[in-house]
Amino acid sequence: MSSIESELRNNSILRRQYEELFNERFGYTLHRPNSPNDIVKMLRLDDLALDIHRREATLRFDGRALQWIEDGEVTRRWPAVSGRPGYHGKEHQHTRELGPLPEGRYSALQDDFQRWEETNIFNRAACLLRLINIKAGRWPGCTRAWGTRRIGLEPRAGTKVFGRSNFTIHGGSYPGSAGCIDLTSSMESFAKEFLYYAKDMELEVRY
Repeated sequence: MSSIESELRNNSILRRQYEELFNERFGYTLHRPNSPNDIVKMLRLDDLALDIHRREATLRFDGRALQWIEDGEVTRRWPAVSGRPGYHGKEHQHTRELGPLPEGRYSALQDDFQRWEETNIFNRAACLLRLINIKAGRWPGCTRAWGTRRIGLEPRAGTKVFGRSNFTIHGGSYPGSAGCIDLTSSMESFAKEFLYYAKDMELEVRY
């Protein structure tokens, strides 16, 4: 029995989630999977786990694009900016709320993948109705500023952030950020690639 089968056998919540995925992929006309082995074989989970383990990719941001680098080559590229208009240059990277993401190395975190629909309902309602100006919570700028997906960035050792924090990769309706990487309408495409990769990624920022 593989480790995936064992986990499915012992974790009823995880098994139910994979059964739902099984039904979405193959339809409800097929028999329900009778065992963890059925699920693993039909969804090729062992092969997928091996593919995830073998892949090695990194990210690079140069102020104009976010690049996906795999096997030594840039395989994907998304237009991107960081900083408020007029503050995109590296000379502004120390300026809070205005300048771009400071140069250095970061980790893009799978367990800090944030979804708009999962944020607090009061924050969403107040933000959308513009009744009050919420500056707290996980989505203070609404989808116009942040899009519907965000990925948390954690500075690695040796990266100087000038006292700044809360960096992410996000989308939105217009280019510009307070120090995050803004992919605007390309965020959904990047988010799908990132989730499929299924591991944290190293991000290098050099202007």
